[in-house]
Amino acid sequence: MHIQINSLVHNCLSRARVVGRMASINWVLERAIPLLKRKPTMGASVVKEELEDKYKININYQIVWYGRHWAADKLFGKLSDSYDWLYRFKAEVELRSPSNVVEIDTVTVGDKVHFTRFFCAFKASIDGFLYGCRPYISIDSTHLTGEMEWKDDCSSSIR
Repeated sequence: MHIQINSLVHNCLSRARVVGRMASINWVLERAIPLLKRKPTMGASVVKEELEDKYKININYQIVWYGRHWAADKLFGKLSDSYDWLYRFKAEVELRSPSNVVEIDTVTVGDKVHFTRFFCAFKASIDGFLYGCRPYISIDSTHLTGEMEWKDDCSSSIR
């Protein structure tokens, strides 16, 4: 029997990809994608627990946080880009039916524009409310005194 020892450096592809024994951000990213597909609101702590249980390793929380963040960006797009999509959505809704109401409110702080709120009411919903309206009572935080008078125009007043 003849035994030969290879003294050359081992550099095949499977070895070249391994940087160390610790999980990298990219390693976490690839394994977090299926977890986030199953439950998009899963936080970094839960991802960390799931990966540590499945692979029997300890992973630094910061590595998991970045990996989970990048996986979410890859799956759902960057959060900052989603605000741009609101304006595209508004333009498309108004193009299809100009009677729809779409409002986007922003506040300018310094030289940056910050999103504050979004409102959308489709014409069909508005018509359904107006034509199918039943009388209702709207009460604020004041005390009720006196008699209530009903009106036919879908509102009421308190005297």
